[in-house]
This record gives sequence, C-alpha cells and structure tokens, in this order.
Amino acid sequence: MLEALTLAALALVQIPGPVPLPDALRGEALQLTVQATETHFVAQNESGAAQVLFFGAADLGLVATLRLPPGARVVYPYSRGTIDGLLIEIVQLGRPGAWRNSGALAITEVRDSDAGTLWVVGAGEHLVGWQLQSDALAHLAPRTGLVPDALLEASAGSLHDFSVEALPSPSSHVPVVTPGDGDRGNKPPVIEERHLPPV
Repeated sequence: MLEALTLAALALVQIPGPVPLPDALRGEALQLTVQATETHFVAQNESGAAQVLFFGAADLGLVATLRLPPGARVVYPYSRGTIDGLLIEIVQLGRPGAWRNSGALAITEVRDSDAGTLWVVGAGEHLVGWQLQSDALAHLAPRTGLVPDALLEASAGSLHDFSVEALPSPSSHVPVVTPGDGDRGNKPPVIEERHLPPV
C-alpha cells in the first residue's frame, strides 16, 4: 500500500507545472501550450478554437490523433524513451473556410528545451512553435508533415467539421487464417504427428 502511494506521489511530482509565458511572446496570439518531460506529455488549448493533434514518426507516418476542444487540457504519462522519434503536428480548426497547421515538430526537442515547454502562436496562415534554448526564445522548425494528403487536398470548409473518428486508425489487428468451409467444415486443421530422426 505504501509503495503504491509513493509511486502515485512520484508520478504526480513529475507532471509538468505551469511555466510563465516569455516576455517576448506577451501580446502574441497564444494558441496551445505543449510540455514534455521524460515521463509525461501535457497539452493545453489556450484558444477559442478546436485543435487537432496528430502524432507520428518520420518512418511510420501518422499513428494517433487527438481532438482538443477550446480550453481543454490533457496529461498523458508514458515510459522513459517512449517519445524518442515521436512527432506532433497541430492543426487549428477556426471559422468555416479557415484552418492552419504547425508542421510536424519533434517532441524530444520540446522535452530537451530549457523549460520543457513549447508555446504555439498564430502567425497568419500558420502556427509557429517557440521554446527556450540557452535562456533565449528560439523557433522550433517543423521536420515534415503528418497530416494525411486527403485532408490537405480537402476543402477548408470540410476541415471545419473535421472529425478525428473519420480518420483511418492504425490497425492493431493481426490477421489470422480462419478455417474455411471445406470437407472439414469449420474445424481446425489436423496436424499430423511426425517423429524426428535420431540425432
């Protein structure tokens, strides 16, 4: 019991707390705050518009999505090393006919920054991520894109009504051969007993 309480307390201590907005970003249109540690991911929608977070990797492509309503905050724990190579792309769904995205950003770069925090601000038709590096504000450049081509080619009006559920989710189903309707019916195949030759 004491061990369980200690582990729970340690997990709570490792959740990132609020980090003050850098002075250089005051007055900017803050849209999203992302924080990452060795064991936790936190995202807070700071805007009045829905945000969709796309998670993936350069070699795997898109692996998960999360819709974040205005004002919503999520906290996800994970094992150490889980986010290595993981990318996040933020898409903001604004008024009908308008949407903007950040490009795919490396979560490990957020984790390794001075404050472990990424501030995403609106800049025209794009979302731009800023973090602290060596006590100075630095732009986090996107590495690639995770948004599926079908969404990029869709009209902006249809993106306003975008539903995460409409995206094909990565399959975790392992295909298994099922017995067919043959002369054996739906019974499993018979495995012949064979003896191995002597060694």
